Amino acid sequence: MYTVLLTDGEFTGMIRALRDHGNVRVVGFVFSEYAAHSTMLDASYIAPEWDNPGYRAFLEEVILREKVDLVFPVVTKSLEYMASIADEIKESTGATIVTSEQELIRIANNKGVLLDHLWSDKDLQCCITPH
Repeated sequence: MYTVLLTDGEFTGMIRALRDHGNVRVVGFVFSEYAAHSTMLDASYIAPEWDNPGYRAFLEEVILREKVDLVFPVVTKSLEYMASIADEIKESTGATIVTSEQELIRIANNKGVLLDHLWSDKDLQCCITPH
């Protein structure tokens, strides 16, 4: 059995997909004690925001307590941060943060930067239509 942590436990589509897989225990962060979706989780925690100075320690504590194998960062604003700490979290807890490289996330999360990046790739220029 795998234990998966969702950094936003209100992402019902992901919870359902994990449940459909079968042998998965789902832990999630919620942002209110009244979060209705917490009933879909095997365990839930009221989490500080990802940019709170105590977030990382909180994340590590939950990973260790729940014996988390995989962390799925769900909150878009946190993706760069989660990618930046992925190796350290793996070393300190054994859990894998499922993420792309930090630089690729930075590019993808900014439409202007993404467009510039695509224009700089000669192989992709044929596929981009300016409006």
